Parts: sequence; structure tokens; C-alpha cells
Amino acid sequence: MHQVAPTGIDAKRHCAIGNCKAPINLTDAAVNFFQLLSAELARVEEHAIMTPLMWANIQARTQLTSRRFKMKAKPRIALILDENTSGDASRYEASKGLFIAIRDAGGLPFGIPYLPEIVNAVIEEFDGLVCGGGRFAYPDDWYVRGEVSKAPPSDRLSVEREIVEAYLRRDRPVLGICAGMQLLACVNGCRLWSDVQNSFPSALEHDKRGDLHRVTLTPDTRLFSLVGETTLLVNTFHREAIGELSKSVVASARSDDGVIEAIEVPAQNFALGLQWHQELFAGTDHPGNRIFRGLIEACRGSPPRSDVTG
Repeated sequence: MHQVAPTGIDAKRHCAIGNCKAPINLTDAAVNFFQLLSAELARVEEHAIMTPLMWANIQARTQLTSRRFKMKAKPRIALILDENTSGDASRYEASKGLFIAIRDAGGLPFGIPYLPEIVNAVIEEFDGLVCGGGRFAYPDDWYVRGEVSKAPPSDRLSVEREIVEAYLRRDRPVLGICAGMQLLACVNGCRLWSDVQNSFPSALEHDKRGDLHRVTLTPDTRLFSLVGETTLLVNTFHREAIGELSKSVVASARSDDGVIEAIEVPAQNFALGLQWHQELFAGTDHPGNRIFRGLIEACRGSPPRSDVTG
């Protein structure tokens, strides 16, 4: 006879499958799944054959349980760190607000350094990606004709680019902030201004830490649907900006001077970029914090990590 694990709230369970028993920690959902699986296996043993219907039942219950686990689990978010390029680039840096915003939205944030050896692990083991701010040079052909970056080079570029492109191929959620938005834009064919004020003299002052300005959201965009507001008051400290949009990218917010302040890639499940630093509003009731919640919900709805290849 096959014994199945008892239901209840205590975490210590014994699960019997076939003739093998082992103490393991299971949630109630897991216990119920193994009960059902044990029952199916008992039927297989009784009839000494796996009928198509039996196999279909096992597959259906396994898929349902996998979806339930995914809904309950907190998505793991890879967060590309910044570095002190204004100094000697000897330290990784990140705003605490990024970690707080992801946590408050229901995710688990993990800081990612620029080590080529961990790229595959980041691609395989996380549900979503956040690329934060920074000041470093992109390739010359990522800028509008005749312009080049004034920022220093960084090891970040090659690592971050490989991770972002892999997430996009797998249609896994990506949120880019400031420099992260610019990289997301450029790998999708956009081009940058290296200095907003030089390229667009009538622009507002965009590189002034502590200042706020208004952005207007584009109707019928993913950003607009997440935030639910027509305008936002946001911070602004960026020297570079998107100068040319590609056909695969939509401007989902602009400042009053016309500078692109947010983008999205409609062909992707969730690929958004913000020129402002939304994480600096973490812990407040700023409407833009709904973007982080949208990221986490997109992670819950995307294919499990082990189910995608590419």
C-alpha cells in the first residue's frame, strides 16, 4: 500500500512516492501535489501500464502545481550594479532605493558585478533584470553621427549587454534606469546624444541632481497603463539622452522640452526604460513606483527559468 503525506501546517513532512520515503520541507501545495502524483503512480503500478490518459493527468497536475509555486514564490531580480567611474572605478555602487523598491514590489533583488564568469548564471537563474544608472562610454556607433561619449570606459558594458540581449531573446522582463534605459534603447537600434545641452540647446537643464521636472506619458503604452497618470514629476541628472528612436522602440514619456524620458519595446512582454531614477522615490507614494510592481507581475507571468532556452 502507498502511504501519502498528511496535510497540515507544520513544515516537516514525509512524502511517499513508490516505496521511497524521505523527510523533506514542503508547502501544503507541494504535499497535495505529491499526494496526487502518488495516487497516479499507484494506478500505474496496479495496471502495470502507463496509459495515455494517466500520463496526461500527471502532466496536467505537474504543470498546474508549477504555476501555483511560481505565483507564490518571490521573483528573483538581477540588479546590475554601478561603479565609481567618477573616481578610480575600484568599487561597485548601487542606490539602496533600488533594492528597497524591488523588495517593496514583491521581488528579491540581487546585486550583479561585472564578472564574465557569472553571466550564464544570471541568465539561467533569475526571473527579471534591472539595469541601473551609471556614467560610462558606449560604442561610438551607438551615438548620432559625429558624436562620441565623454564618459570613461567600463567593464560593465560587455557583461550587461550580453545579459540584456539574452533576456530579450527569452522575452524575460527587463527594466532599464538612466544608463540602463540607454543600453536597452541602443541594443534595439536607437542612437544617443552624448550631451543633451550641446545637441539640443533649447532643452531644459537635465543634469542637475536634486531638481525635478514634469514628464508626460504617452497614451496606450505599457508605461501609461502601469502608472495610471498622464504626467509625473521626476528627478533629472543625465548628460546623455536618446537622440534617434528606432522603429522597434516607442517613446512612452517625454519632458516638456521634447527629450525622451521613457521607452518601451512593444514586441517584448516587458522591456521598459526610464531616464529618471525612480528608485529615489522608493518608500513614498509616488505613482511611478507602480512600475516596479509591474516588473514583478511580469516576472510572475513569464515562463519559468528552466522552461526557456536560447
